[in-house]
Amino acid sequence: MKEPKIRQGEVAKLVEYTKDLEGPGLDLCCCDHRYPNAIGVDVVPLGAKTEPWGRKSVAEICCDCAQLSFAPDESYPFITAIHALEHFENPVEVMREWFRVIKPGGILGIVCPDTRYTPRPGSKSHDDTHKSEMTPVDFELKVLRPFLAEEPSAQLEDFNTLQNSWSYECVVRKVL
Repeated sequence: MKEPKIRQGEVAKLVEYTKDLEGPGLDLCCCDHRYPNAIGVDVVPLGAKTEPWGRKSVAEICCDCAQLSFAPDESYPFITAIHALEHFENPVEVMREWFRVIKPGGILGIVCPDTRYTPRPGSKSHDDTHKSEMTPVDFELKVLRPFLAEEPSAQLEDFNTLQNSWSYECVVRKVL
């Protein structure tokens, strides 16, 4: 299978954190993009059209990305979730589930849209599949801080606005 494209501008820094980790990771809510050296996971099966964009899914595993029941604890070196977390109503719970399957020393890399620069709910171009849109400040206060407080093995590696300025990334390592 031909390697699908990835969102280059949004993962350049994230690649630096995962490039030396051994084995494939998981790229959650992958849609028509798949992160390098990762298994695509999405609720839309391989080859089916994604909504609302109508692109073909590259997911190799089809499941609800909030419940990774196929994955044993500490079984993957990294998880990427690029423009994924905003699709879930309880992002702290979802992050906990994702972190469960990361091996010690592994990385959870998240990229989210900054709602200061995305279409407003109710507008014609708003993505109605977004359930928890946030600014970086909201994410830090409502998601990141509670998650880090609950997960003693979680160490924040990076939390920054990306080059495109309308997204931000969060990188958390599972410490030994």
